[in-house]
Amino acid sequence: MKILTVLLIIGSIIGLVSGLFMDTIAKESAFKDEKNALLNTNYFGDWRKAKIAKKSGKITLKLWRDRAEFLKKKLGIVYDIPKLEVEYDEIWERKKEDYLTKEEIRKWQKDLNILRFYWKGDKIKGYSEHGKFVSNPLTGEYFSAPTWKIIFIADREKILNELNK
Repeated sequence: MKILTVLLIIGSIIGLVSGLFMDTIAKESAFKDEKNALLNTNYFGDWRKAKIAKKSGKITLKLWRDRAEFLKKKLGIVYDIPKLEVEYDEIWERKKEDYLTKEEIRKWQKDLNILRFYWKGDKIKGYSEHGKFVSNPLTGEYFSAPTWKIIFIADREKILNELNK
């Protein structure tokens, strides 16, 4: 009886260890193909029809400080990444039309936020969301023409954390 109990305990420990090991392998292998991981998550929306630009460069993404300050004052929202240096060889871009009807998409097509993922060697390097504004929310001043501003930035670590959920 004691031998059977010991064997059951050993079997349980082996099962637990191998389960943790397989879970770790599964998480790591999911990110060997980060593009596929992004295409198979709902968190960032549907990227299957994104425009893909194969071009190399380096960009400094800067969060629009006036909007960030306005949101902090009015809603208590604080952005932790105000600026991000990104080196890329590919950009994925799409409009933020998730949860909109076809009629709403047609009506607001020119004003929908623009979302971008920046890639370097098949690795996610950064993300930005660009919004169109006619005025500065902090000062209330109107722009001479509608202006596109960066309203959200995510670095590689933040993106992979969300993909890992």
